[in-house]
Amino acid sequence: MGLKENFSNRFRELRLKNNLQIIELARRLNISIRTINYYEDEKSITLPTVERLVQLSRFFNCSTDYLLGLSDSEK
Repeated sequence: MGLKENFSNRFRELRLKNNLQIIELARRLNISIRTINYYEDEKSITLPTVERLVQLSRFFNCSTDYLLGLSDSEK
C-alpha cells in the first residue's frame, strides 16, 4: 500500500475509533468537510500539509509516522 492509502485508512480508522462524524471532526479541526472527504478517499491525491499533519497527530494523540503508515505504533 502507498503513503496516501495508508494515510487515508489510518485517518478514517482514528475518526471512527473516536466516534466522530465527519461534520463534527471538521468543526473541531476547523477544516472543511470536503477536505476530510479528500483525506479519507484513497483515490484522492490530497495529503495534509506538514502543519496539518502535526495538528491531526496532536488531535488524535498519535505519531505522524502512525498517521502515514510508517509505524504500527500509535505513539
